[in-house]
Amino acid sequence: MKLKRVDLLHVDGLPEPLRVEPLGDGLNMIMGPNGSGKSTLVAAASQSLWPHRGSRTFHVRTWWAHADKQLNAMVRGHQVSWSSDDGSPGPELPSEHLRSCFILPLRELLNEAGGSDAELARDIQRALQGGLDLDALRRLHPPRPKRAKMLRKELLALRAEEQQLRRRYRELAAAEDRLEQLHADYLEAQAAEVQLEQLQDAETLCAQQPQLEASQRTLANMPAALARFHGDELERLAEFRTTLGQQQQQRTEIERSLRDCETVLEASGLNLENCELKMVQEWSQRSARLVEREERAQALSVQLAATQQLAQEQGELLLGDEGAPLEPLGQDQLAELERFLSESLQLEARQAAVAEELKHLGEAALPTEAQSWRAAAVHLTSWLHSAAATSNSGGRWASFWLPFGLVLGGVLAAFLLEPLLLAIAGLGLGYLFANGWRSHRSANEQASARRRYEELGLEQPSNWSLAAVQQQLSELQRSVADAEQLHAAAERRSKLVARQTELEQRSVGLFAEARRWKTRTGLSWRGGSLAIVEAARRLNLHRNSRSRLTELSHALQQLRDENTAELREACAFLKLWGIDAAAIEAGPRLQASLGELEIRLNEHHRALQAQTQLQAELSRLAEQHQIASNQLARLFESLDLEAGDEQGLRALSQQEPAYTELAKRIEAQEVTHAELRQRLATKPSWMNMDEEQLGQLRSQLEILAKSREQRLEQWQRVKLELEQARAGNQLEELRAARRMKEDGLLALKQEAVHAEATHFLLEDIELSYEKTSRPTVLQHAMDLFADFTRGAFHLQATALSAGTIKGICNSSGQPLSLGQLSDGTRVQLLLALRLAFAEVHGGDNQLPIFLDESLSTADPKRFEAIATVVLDRVKSGQQVFYLSSNPLDQAIWEQLCLDRGLQPPHIVRLQEGQNKARQRISISPWLSEATNQPPAPGDSTMAEYAATLDLSPPDRHAPAEQLDLFFVASDSLEAVYQLRCRGISTVGQFARLLDRSVLTDYLPSAQDRQMLKARKRMAESYLRNWRIGRGRPLSRPQLDASNAVSQTFLESIAERLHTVGGSADALLRSLQDRPVRRFGPAAQGRLRGFLEERGFVDERSVLEPFELELELVEKLRNELNEGDLSVETIRSFITFMDDVCSTGTKPETVRTTASQAPPTPQP
Repeated sequence: MKLKRVDLLHVDGLPEPLRVEPLGDGLNMIMGPNGSGKSTLVAAASQSLWPHRGSRTFHVRTWWAHADKQLNAMVRGHQVSWSSDDGSPGPELPSEHLRSCFILPLRELLNEAGGSDAELARDIQRALQGGLDLDALRRLHPPRPKRAKMLRKELLALRAEEQQLRRRYRELAAAEDRLEQLHADYLEAQAAEVQLEQLQDAETLCAQQPQLEASQRTLANMPAALARFHGDELERLAEFRTTLGQQQQQRTEIERSLRDCETVLEASGLNLENCELKMVQEWSQRSARLVEREERAQALSVQLAATQQLAQEQGELLLGDEGAPLEPLGQDQLAELERFLSESLQLEARQAAVAEELKHLGEAALPTEAQSWRAAAVHLTSWLHSAAATSNSGGRWASFWLPFGLVLGGVLAAFLLEPLLLAIAGLGLGYLFANGWRSHRSANEQASARRRYEELGLEQPSNWSLAAVQQQLSELQRSVADAEQLHAAAERRSKLVARQTELEQRSVGLFAEARRWKTRTGLSWRGGSLAIVEAARRLNLHRNSRSRLTELSHALQQLRDENTAELREACAFLKLWGIDAAAIEAGPRLQASLGELEIRLNEHHRALQAQTQLQAELSRLAEQHQIASNQLARLFESLDLEAGDEQGLRALSQQEPAYTELAKRIEAQEVTHAELRQRLATKPSWMNMDEEQLGQLRSQLEILAKSREQRLEQWQRVKLELEQARAGNQLEELRAARRMKEDGLLALKQEAVHAEATHFLLEDIELSYEKTSRPTVLQHAMDLFADFTRGAFHLQATALSAGTIKGICNSSGQPLSLGQLSDGTRVQLLLALRLAFAEVHGGDNQLPIFLDESLSTADPKRFEAIATVVLDRVKSGQQVFYLSSNPLDQAIWEQLCLDRGLQPPHIVRLQEGQNKARQRISISPWLSEATNQPPAPGDSTMAEYAATLDLSPPDRHAPAEQLDLFFVASDSLEAVYQLRCRGISTVGQFARLLDRSVLTDYLPSAQDRQMLKARKRMAESYLRNWRIGRGRPLSRPQLDASNAVSQTFLESIAERLHTVGGSADALLRSLQDRPVRRFGPAAQGRLRGFLEERGFVDERSVLEPFELELELVEKLRNELNEGDLSVETIRSFITFMDDVCSTGTKPETVRTTASQAPPTPQP
């Protein structure tokens, strides 16, 4: 069955109706933040398939596709009604106890055991018993009391032997514990030698502290103003005095210049109302133009006189050299005369060019053998073509052997296979005949060409080879080319002779026309054409001179009229300014008067501008004087002196060198103290000790250091004893004794009553069925679990303990129950079990599988192993839904589908707060950069960025995968920001990207990727070693689920647990110091056994900070050698985590050197 559409009409917890469509037939990814409706969608699908009463109200409609039919289910509360397009009843569904095999939410998988998992275990139990209810058989044969007592005695004896064996194991364990303690004592003595070196810094710090305090007291007794004294105050005072004097002198000079400007303004006799400088300047320009026109008029007068004289001279030259009158000729007649003369000149030039070309051509004759040469070249070319066709030996070989082979092959095929294949032989014969005919024709053409060439009687080639014939042909072609050039020259010469005759005939016609012009004009032809042209030119010049004379006279009169009018207006303008214009008769006088007026106006305006500038300069000087006075006052005020107290200033100047020297000495001492405190950062209590306490501490450390050799010897001796004990055969003797007791127990079983024998027989049957009748679903679950854990674990199920399912660690062989497994491994075991049941019991009607963030706790390799199984189910046709709020999961699934050649997953995005009824949300993104983009660090410090992100202190008991990346890379905020932009905020999310190429897109810097990879290993090693000696925090629900405390004492023990802050170790000590009434040692022993088994109590010693640092340095040796980490980075990280977690405050409030953790050194 495939889910196609879901309408959530009304569901408790969903504010508005919601429609989800379309849904794919393969892998579907339902993406959305918390509260967007992902779990509600899964609950609606589950209610459609397995309705049950619950606290939520469902009004849902779902559409399904099954066996080419369309089904839909209407859910109202716990009632479901199925309908189909053909009216058939609803589908047959698996039993309700298999619901958890198809609905796989993370919260259920994290539980240690659920009701559905117990039911699955019971199914496996029945299968392991061969389908028989052996418990019912046991009830038919109850044990008899007397025999039971006898069996009990034997069992008690066996238990005694087992207790003895356990005591022996405890002795070995005690020896091992003692060995660790001795080793710890040796390490303590070894660490004391290192601490002695640090103690030297503490003693130096304690000795220098009084000196620093004395210097600080001396400095405090000096005047406070010396802290603000720079040493140049006396020089600045002198500069201020000089500046004020210079400003006063400049003020005096400016006031004197102002008085001079006022004198100039009074002497000019002009006021501001009459100062029309623009008008004067305009009239000056007009006067300049008037002078220019007068100059032009004078030039025109000169040109007019010259033109009159030229016209008179040209009138005298109108007669030709022979006295022929040319003046009466009109314009058309002169143009016709010019055409005649031009045509005569062109004719003479053409005749000269033809004669020159004939002279160069010469009289070369065409050879008589030219035709023979052409024919011989044609015959030789034909001979060469025929020779090329017949001389191809390779072609003749192919043209002979290929058809011969076809003929032979066709004949053989005809006899061996079918007669129809004789066609191949016919094809070969035809091809052979065609080649022979072609060769014969080429030989005939070659012989014919040679015969025709010999008939011409020319020189024969030396031998009729290809090279000789080609050489002969090249010489004939050169001779033919020379002959053709001579033939072309002869044709050109004949054309030129014809052209020369034509030009001579035209020359005769022009001579007759020349006689007619002689009769008309009286000019003889002896002067040639140049004389006639000169006469025509003179006549035109005379006419042009007369026209130019008239034009110049008119222009001169117009200029004189314009000058007279302009001069009249200028005189009227000058009268307005009081200037006598009666004597002004020309432009130069007018220009002089206007220039004088302009000079007076310019002086007046310059005086006004100078007055304005001087007043502004005077104001500026006043402001500067005030500023200098204020600075001088502030100088005395900053030194707590009265204004002008130069004596006090000189006294401070004399004390300043001593103050500076003392301040530098204090600064050097503080730097030394800071360095010492930096080196003593891991021992903050030492910095507050006095000399006596430090002496006592030194004595203790020296005693420990001296005992190092002794402790080493003791540790090695105990270790040797333990190795000798292990190498002996005591353990084998104990095992042999146990086997003897087991044999005795079997003998007692044979002697027991029939009922007891029946019970033992049934147990044996169960064991045999477990080994021989392993069900398919169990085998499939075992295979899946081994694949999911990459072979680290395997699954074990037994029917002897009511269907117990355990995971076996392959490395240690230790069986672990669901509660003892880690969260991730327990999730993978339950996933393997449920997926196996879904595949085996689903049958042909495979229902969709819903994975609600079920793989969020898996590492990348196990994630890929589980995803491979899921994609195999998709490939076989099963529909799968994966629900997640992490955008990274989408990229991982898409990459896995691409690697396996499958279609990418169908993405359905839900957004928080649906705002439309029955909204179609298949393409609505719930995550947008505009709303969910994390803040950029910018120039923020570590503390400021931690406050912006609002981070809480980390939980060091939680898995390292849940640690925020900020705490491991607080010195690389840009890398943290880039990963947060992609939704990667924890170490676990980053670890899932390490083997994937998408990490390069998320974090382009290879240095940052390598740094974060090393920091991830550092965080994992730190948390793993920090938990040594520190049990897991214990809570009331865990205590209640343990069954180690009865309901009678549960409230008292839970209250005591709350009082000690959830510490299991502190709870046990509190019960020993202040016992709860009637909660005796046996009950406390059961509680202690439970707490130790589940890891709430750890008897190992807690590592000191320096020991923790040494462990990390040892574990991270490779990263340190490669330069990805440094010892300073590890030490800063340990200090930072201790400060943040111990105070329980947010990271931005912690004062620690880790906020300035050094960057990772470059390799």
